[in-house]
Amino acid sequence: MHTIDCEKFLTMDSPDALVLAILCDFKGRDERDMKLEELPSYQIAIERNKDKWVSQGISQGIISSAIKMITKFKLSIEEVAKELNISIDELKKHIDKP
Repeated sequence: MHTIDCEKFLTMDSPDALVLAILCDFKGRDERDMKLEELPSYQIAIERNKDKWVSQGISQGIISSAIKMITKFKLSIEEVAKELNISIDELKKHIDKP
């Protein structure tokens, strides 16, 4: 892989090609100067995963708020789970983490 010019992969419209480009020969170019966010494959990867990342962020925010409600405001797990529409078991998993 280190003998293949990375340019070949950087110009492809595929996130997988972008990953392979990292393993290739940059022909003396500084990898840190590469503007990956401008590459079509980078944009494709962002678009494909944006909804998943937003959903994960919202879920983490809800869990974080729930834990704060329980610990800081001394509300019961049952009250918080009902109010935020999350399962008691899911909430307990996050509260019991060390």
